[in-house]
Amino acid sequence: MVDLTQQAERHTIQQLPDARESTGASAVFYAAPPGPYLPAWGTRARERALRQYYRHDRNWMAQSAFAGVAKKIASTPWELRGTRSVGYWHELLYHADFGAGWTTLITKIIIDYLRHDVGAFVEVIAPGRTDRPITQRVVGLAALDPLRCYPTGDPTYPVIYHTALGGYHTLHHSRVWRLYDMPDSDDQRPGYGLCALSRAIAIVVQQLRVTSYIDTRLDDVPPPGIMILRNISEQAFASALDLYSDEQQRDQQPVLGRMIRLPSIDPTAPASVEQVAFAQAPDNWNYREYVELHANAIALALGVDVQEIWQLTGGNLGSAQQSEILHAKSQGRLIGSLLTQIERGLNAILPRHLTFELKRRDPYEVQERAQTARLWGDFVQTVSSTLTADEARRILANMVEAYHDAVTDERGAVVRLHDADIADAEAGNAKPLPPAPAEQVSVEDNEQLAQRAKSIQATRLDFELAMEDLLAAARAGEIDRRRFIIILRSLLARYVQRAFADGLEAGGVLDPPDEDDRALIAAFVADHVQFVKNFADELYREGGISDRQAYWRPSMWWNKSVEPSYFAGLASADRNGMYEWVLGVREEHCRDCLRLNGQRHRMRDWRRRGLLPKVDILACRGFNCDCRLVRTPERARGRF
Repeated sequence: MVDLTQQAERHTIQQLPDARESTGASAVFYAAPPGPYLPAWGTRARERALRQYYRHDRNWMAQSAFAGVAKKIASTPWELRGTRSVGYWHELLYHADFGAGWTTLITKIIIDYLRHDVGAFVEVIAPGRTDRPITQRVVGLAALDPLRCYPTGDPTYPVIYHTALGGYHTLHHSRVWRLYDMPDSDDQRPGYGLCALSRAIAIVVQQLRVTSYIDTRLDDVPPPGIMILRNISEQAFASALDLYSDEQQRDQQPVLGRMIRLPSIDPTAPASVEQVAFAQAPDNWNYREYVELHANAIALALGVDVQEIWQLTGGNLGSAQQSEILHAKSQGRLIGSLLTQIERGLNAILPRHLTFELKRRDPYEVQERAQTARLWGDFVQTVSSTLTADEARRILANMVEAYHDAVTDERGAVVRLHDADIADAEAGNAKPLPPAPAEQVSVEDNEQLAQRAKSIQATRLDFELAMEDLLAAARAGEIDRRRFIIILRSLLARYVQRAFADGLEAGGVLDPPDEDDRALIAAFVADHVQFVKNFADELYREGGISDRQAYWRPSMWWNKSVEPSYFAGLASADRNGMYEWVLGVREEHCRDCLRLNGQRHRMRDWRRRGLLPKVDILACRGFNCDCRLVRTPERARGRF
């Protein structure tokens, strides 16, 4: 496979550093003015200062906020899927960081990501030299101390690691995994960003000072400042302090308690001591309001809902309903970004036949979407006598985001609802879908299949999440059977089109579907009408479906109804490609599969004959068929 990164390096107009020639960023003299709180950006002194600020005893709010984010992400369930070596990699992840475990590794990564501009570093441990690509099995993952890691800007050797004994290791990109926030384009310090702690440093410093001010106000020691003595000599004041010190050392307190008694020189004028503190609270200062201001500022710097780190007070701002809604919205910011980076980073490390996925489903999000859909659905139903079906459809599409995604085409236009199609769906006269996808074409080996699964993973996740939301609303009684049929048909139409476009792109076609492709997409959508009705009958009958069935249905609909359009798009993009029929790993095969084994024909010929793996016309009827069509550079061979 062509290394695109190396090609980009050869043809770029930029002068990239070479870590092997000591021209990496760690050797570049970088001059930048220091800030009011931190040393200059992109320096080791700044990284050390950031760590000291993070660990400060009075920095309780930022520490708690970071800990909350780290624990939330570390506790997210994950799944490893693949064709082989799943058990090995599951154990490797489970015992990561030298046996400390997955939770420990992820917690270290998140904390370093939040508190260091240089970010977090993970060593991909495998036999061999550290400046060479990994050629043997990975044996572990472990967090590295960011203060010992120096980004170089060299894409091939992105990091130099300095050991505790004074040595260093140049790390090949396959042996290190990095995450850092807000990457900067400064070519004198490539690989540096701006972490959450840097963004919130002014608030953190204020928090330290406020806490220190409160401590001095609560302590019996006078705060730093100017002391003014009136009608008291210096000698009398010193004698009073000595007497006070002696009384404090006694076992019992004096009659008048622990207090200083100051005599007046002039009996007609009272003695007094006036303390003028160097530090004063701001005008109209309120501790609760000040802390809430800090909480909001830190939440803004982190990119999370403030209620993730602080329970709001007063009015309805801290209500459970708003907590759920704001919590759901926060998932698309820091939490969502980190989950995506972790998922992509691990998939880059894993072999191509494995896929890592974080199960980031949030019940608050489901509840919010279902509530919104129910409210607008009730409104449309109330005024339905004055609306056509397409008008009601447009209102829901404009007001309900999930519904809009389900019923719009790639240009964002609402797909019109044809009453005849719905009538056919209700009457059960639609064309049935074959028991196995007729257009599914396997054109890759195991490693390519895993790579293909990653490329369309986003489409699959979006579809399954939308399907889960729809099922949740239906099972909760928030939508009726007819509306369920309409929404599911629109959902399938949208994602069949997206999956087909993914297949085109995987086959090297970046243009939108042509007229033939659109006709094929329309045929895919039409074939699902009867199955949508059957599913609605099953869902809305007495007792409905079980929780277990509801859990598996989104993935089943993806496998049987949406994913085949991806293979159709792939075949459409590569009509002239030469493909060979390869038997699967099963011990027994039907006579048609045995006859076709080893034959090579262009994809258009395979499709014209209808001879594709898992189709009905095969003697095996496609059930349990695991044969494949593999792309080959060889000449055509055999006869149909």
